[in-house]
Amino acid sequence: MVYMGGPLSGAHYNPAVSAAVTLRGKMGPEMIFYMAVQTLAAFAACLTVFMLEGEFTGIIIAPGVGSAMGTLFKETLLTFVLCFVILNVATSKATEGNQYFGLAIGATLAAIAHIGMCFNPAIAIASAVVDLFQGAQAISSVWIFIVGPMMGGALAAFAYALINPSEVGA
Repeated sequence: MVYMGGPLSGAHYNPAVSAAVTLRGKMGPEMIFYMAVQTLAAFAACLTVFMLEGEFTGIIIAPGVGSAMGTLFKETLLTFVLCFVILNVATSKATEGNQYFGLAIGATLAAIAHIGMCFNPAIAIASAVVDLFQGAQAISSVWIFIVGPMMGGALAAFAYALINPSEVGA
């Protein structure tokens, strides 16, 4: 999907990534539009699963399965890793024109996905709304899956700027 969406949108499927790219100086106010479309697309995907399966299990913290702060930390850390890789392979002058960016991003997603976190605020919001239709209470923990990834994206942009000061805003 990264290779397919790259020429169209820069393969922005995640608001945390769009925020990181914006803070990196590679995107402007259109970030708001991107985030809205990402959230609507996630909502359409969650609704599609619900319609096909007849039920939808979203991203909630089940009682007794981890703490809110532990989950927030994992969301922040994993999104930081994802965004930091993206900033380095897809926005850096040093890697401009490379053809491995999709492989690096896909490998990062594969490596962190098994931990079971969301690291995408659009999916978190859409999932919580669809869960709400079923009477679930995912909305009470959705903040974790919004705040964590957005903090991770911001931290990745900050770390990128520290390591690559000559590329800030370039």
